[in-house]
Amino acid sequence: MEVAYGSGACELSSIMVEADEFHMLIGYCIAEWARVDEELFHIFQACLGAPIEQCSILYYRISSIKTRSETVDEIVKSVLPKKTKPGEHEHNAVQKWKEIINSFAKLNSVRRRIAHYPVQVKYEMKPYLRRELTIILLISNHRPRHSNLRLKCI
Repeated sequence: MEVAYGSGACELSSIMVEADEFHMLIGYCIAEWARVDEELFHIFQACLGAPIEQCSILYYRISSIKTRSETVDEIVKSVLPKKTKPGEHEHNAVQKWKEIINSFAKLNSVRRRIAHYPVQVKYEMKPYLRRELTIILLISNHRPRHSNLRLKCI
């Protein structure tokens, strides 16, 4: 995706503002995922019906949000209505929970990359090209993977 930026020469200060805004938005994403984790905890506690202190000891011993969500998934399924007859449809609550937890699993792969991959904002000015602001995600083997976002100065 290319985004035209400005109507003249790019100034370093405007590029830094864009870079700062990008990093701020990443921070907002991480903070929002902390709220999702908190909601998972409340579901965990509600299903167990145990005091909050005991539930927090158990829940926060689990280090990854993926494992926490898998644990919550098992606990939720244990308290939701079960099929009583062969061939019977699952209860609506069971179907809805499956939709929620499947969506969570898909979104969690994006969350993991946002939270754990280093991000660099790189400004390049090459004599034969226009100036560009490039967002780079560094993956675990430290090879840069460029995003498909390029801000071209015009």
